This record gives sequence, C-alpha cells and structure tokens, in this order.
Amino acid sequence: MSEDECDPEMEEKMRRNPDLFSTCPRPKRLFCYDWAKSFVSPYVASAESTVNQILETVKLKPEEVVYDLGCGDGRFLIAAARSYNCRGIGVDLDEGLVELARSTAEEAGVSELTDFKCMDLNELQLDGADVIVMFLLPVAIKGLEERILQHLLHNPGAAVVSV
Repeated sequence: MSEDECDPEMEEKMRRNPDLFSTCPRPKRLFCYDWAKSFVSPYVASAESTVNQILETVKLKPEEVVYDLGCGDGRFLIAAARSYNCRGIGVDLDEGLVELARSTAEEAGVSELTDFKCMDLNELQLDGADVIVMFLLPVAIKGLEERILQHLLHNPGAAVVSV
C-alpha cells in the first residue's frame, strides 16, 4: 500500500462511525497507511471541567514537571502552569496543534514554563517526568506501557493519568 492510499479497514471504520472521526483535522491523511502507524488519538478538545478535575486529582506542586502525551492545543499544560506554576512538556503529532499550543501559552504568559514538541511518542524520553498525562487511544497506551512502567520503577512517586 502506498503512502497516499488509505487502509480499507480504517476507511470502513470511518464510514461506520462518522461522528467519532468528524473531529479529526485531516481525515484523509490521518488514516493513510504510513501515517497511521503513529496514530495515537484523534484531536478532541478537553472540556475545562475535565482539565480542572485532573488538576485537582493530581495535586501538582510548583517544582514538578508534567508531560502531556497527546497535548493537542496545550490546554492542560497551560492550565497547570497557570494554576500551579509547574513546568510542562507537551507532545503531539499535529504540527498545527503544537503551534497553537505555543501561541496560546505565550498569550497566557506561561511560555517560559511550557515546551510543546511535534514528535512521535516513540522518540520521547520520559526523563524528569513527575506526572505523565495521556490523552491517547488504548492501542497507543499499550505501545508506551513498558517505557512508562520502567519510568515508574525508577521514579518512585511519579504519577500517570490516562484520560
């Protein structure tokens, strides 16, 4: 299958579940075979109440570093930096969303506390993460499971939240 051809199975899933995939910014490219190997989650903006609930649950401290895997527009890290003055690293595959996160962090006055990267999660090093928040599909979490478990073993007190 070439890079421009879409996986027939994914096309069928899109046809059967149009509401689920309607929020994807570039549906044709999103499910093309080569790119889908790295597909981790469609972008769906988290409600402010969800972000606040996670922040209250995690009880962040100013010295902590939060990693947001599948950060989208960066709203979680921006809220964390604004409310708790903690540092954060957000990672997403969508370059447009990463740029939006950077500009929103700048507007919110927390760009010095946040770093948004457009990269594959398989290339991400979790060194220094006190809290890992994941907005990912189960298949992506499964792919990261061993690395996250190793991180937790070597970093007692670190927390993982999957939304």
